[in-house]
This record gives sequence, C-alpha cells and structure tokens, in this order.
Amino acid sequence: MNTNIPYFFQVSDLPRFVELDEFQLDHLERLEGISTPDELSAEISRYNEALAKQNRQGKTGSSESEIQIGGRTFSVAHQEGEAEYLIAAAKMLDAEATVLSKEVGRMPEARMLLMAGLMLADKTAALEEKVRELEEKLAAKNQNSI
Repeated sequence: MNTNIPYFFQVSDLPRFVELDEFQLDHLERLEGISTPDELSAEISRYNEALAKQNRQGKTGSSESEIQIGGRTFSVAHQEGEAEYLIAAAKMLDAEATVLSKEVGRMPEARMLLMAGLMLADKTAALEEKVRELEEKLAAKNQNSI
C-alpha cells in the first residue's frame, strides 16, 4: 500500500474568511509543498512546539483543548474564544475519520488525519461549486429581470 499520497498545500487554498496572525502565517507557509503524511505530521509537531513555547513566554492569549478524532485524543492550542469553533471543526473531521476507520480499519495517525482532511476538502469543493452555480443562476435571473 502506498502511504505517500501527494497533496500540495498552498496558503491560497485557505478560505477567504480565515484571518491569520504572523505566527500562524509563517507556519502555514511552511506547509506549502508538503507531499507526504510524515512531512505533514512533522510540521504539525513543529508548529505545536513553537506555539507551546510562545504560550510559555506569554506572547499569545491562547488556551488548550482536547479534541477526539478517529478515536484518538489530541491536545490542541487555540486562541481565547475559539474553543467552540475548534470543537465544531474537530467534530467534522472526526465524522470523516470514523467513516475511514469503519471502511479501512486502523491506520497511522498522520494518514488518518490526511485522508479525513482530504475527504472534507472534497465535500467543501463540491459545495463551493454548487454555490458558484447558484450565484451564476441568480446573476442570470437578475440580468433577465432588468
């Protein structure tokens, strides 16, 4: 089984509504070009270590929450007031990981997270396409009513 699933992340892939501070942007830019689950896992670990160090130095107003994804518990740092968003996002990722676990069985953590994330990205892309189609129909309807 090939565990090197190519996925090339670009900061421009982020939704427009995601606001990033310089610390987050710096670490996100490091994700560009990552192509294996091991590389992704290593960069996530570096980010969490840097964030923990920054928190110990008192440079952010961060908190930490535990989330469950695919039957595994993760401790995740986040900004104050973002816990509800984090938990909602984790529930979506967990739903995809649960489907994977039922279909494929137990798999390495990095692969599970990557595959669940890609499944969510696929759903998001489909929804974005539907929104684009509806916007085009609405624009055409408005054009015709003028």
